[in-house]
Order: sequence, then structure tokens, then C-alpha cells
Amino acid sequence: LRYHDYDPAFSFAAPVRALPEERFDVGTSGGSVIPFVRFGAVDLPVGTLEVFWLDAYSGGVFIPFRDGTSGDTTYGGGRYLLDTAKSADLGRTATGDLILDFNFAYHPSCHYDPMWVCPLAPPSNRIATRIEADERSYPGASDAPVSWCGPAWAARPAGPSSRPSGDRGASSSTRPW
Repeated sequence: LRYHDYDPAFSFAAPVRALPEERFDVGTSGGSVIPFVRFGAVDLPVGTLEVFWLDAYSGGVFIPFRDGTSGDTTYGGGRYLLDTAKSADLGRTATGDLILDFNFAYHPSCHYDPMWVCPLAPPSNRIATRIEADERSYPGASDAPVSWCGPAWAARPAGPSSRPSGDRGASSSTRPW
């Protein structure tokens, strides 16, 4: 696999800013959906990303993202910054902030083989900044169609989310927030 050199400028610690719970289905690389509950956001120097609870199989906190490299030097459907269901989690600081290091972000399984069905970064988690850290794409990688992702230039500029929120029904599952 091809990787960028480690860049400490892409390593952050941030609190989860609470948002009203919003339940919705996130599109996948295979055209199906996976249920998630948005419960917060992290405000980073590179942009704001919403934080989700995976409301299926093992559960877990999940932060996918799509950035200015998506569809260029990285997978068009985005990458994963945090996925506790897969133990892709760097933990928290002593004050409880999430440790979020883009140098450890990774492509979803569907980037390597289209037989895998992966949740992709929703429109709320698209940032214009080029995150040139972590895995890079490679010749021969899966080019499974992800037409709903749109071009990289459709990303949001860095800054707090302007997405309207609303409670579409909270889950009764037990979650750690």
C-alpha cells in the first residue's frame, strides 16, 4: 500500500460537541443503506465532521470523511477516521477529548474489492481541505461506482457545520454518549 509520510499537522484532539440525535440511513458502496444515529460533531482546524453511532451489528462510534483528495489520490467514497466497531480508535485524552489522527485514517474495504459493502462519507462529512495523510489509492484499486458522492469540489469549506439538524427519532440502543 502507498502511504503519505507521517505529518503531525494532521493530528488533533477534540471534544465531541453534542448535536440533537438524528437517525438516518447512510448510503453504501453497494447501493444499500446502514442505519446510523448522528449524535455530535468534532470541530477541527481542517473542518467540522459529524460523529455517528453505528446502529447495526456490533455498534460503535464512526467518523467517515471525504476531502479534497477523494477521487484523486484517495478513494472517491472517502476514508474512515474513527471506527470503534473495528477497533480503529486512538482513544481519548485525559480530559476526554477524542484523539483524531488523519495519519491513521484508512480506506474502506470496498476500495480494495467491490465485493465488500461499506458505509460512505455522507454529505455532512465532506471537507474541502486536502488531507494528504494516511493511505493513498493505487493503480488497480476498486473503482466501484459511487456516483452519489459527487466531485471533490462539492465539499464544504472548513468551519462549523451549517447543516440543519432535527430529531428524526432517537434509538433505544444503549450508547456511550
